[in-house]
Amino acid sequence: GFMYAMDPGLAAIHPDPAELRKARNRYARHYNCHLFWAPLVAGMLLHTEAEIAKGRMSPAAFGTIKDTAVNTLSALGDSVFGGTLLVTWGLAMAAFVAGGYPELGLAVSAALFLALQAFKVCTFVCGVRYGLSALFWLRRWDLINWGDRLKTGNAILLLLVLVLCLPAENDPALWGLTI
Repeated sequence: GFMYAMDPGLAAIHPDPAELRKARNRYARHYNCHLFWAPLVAGMLLHTEAEIAKGRMSPAAFGTIKDTAVNTLSALGDSVFGGTLLVTWGLAMAAFVAGGYPELGLAVSAALFLALQAFKVCTFVCGVRYGLSALFWLRRWDLINWGDRLKTGNAILLLLVLVLCLPAENDPALWGLTI
């Protein structure tokens, strides 16, 4: 699937059919990265392909660049997005619904979804523009530490959801289940 996503960019970068075939072959291998980082990876690899087409980079360096980008972003995506932000999103929506504000939850969820799409577009553009050096500015975001902070917030959100789900009579035995 990633190869098909890359194909329009590869065709624009490599007008020569023989070079395009070589470029396509570079993507006919296993690809595994968190889907929220896929646009950044695609942008970085298109940047690399442009450098190869201009003769500034050897095609032999491609594998190392791809592995570096994919492995780095896969681990970061699984930790920050999969293990933290998506959980935060889900718990926040559960709190809105349990608190009696499903419309507000839907509006916040739609806004977060649009923000995620904007994030993907911006990271793709940065990847195309800066290539592998985009990982250096990404490092300054300190996402691992932000993930730890959000996990603490998730614990608080979970407690809030549990409290909101308690029956009106607030049976002390049920409070023990929230701990």
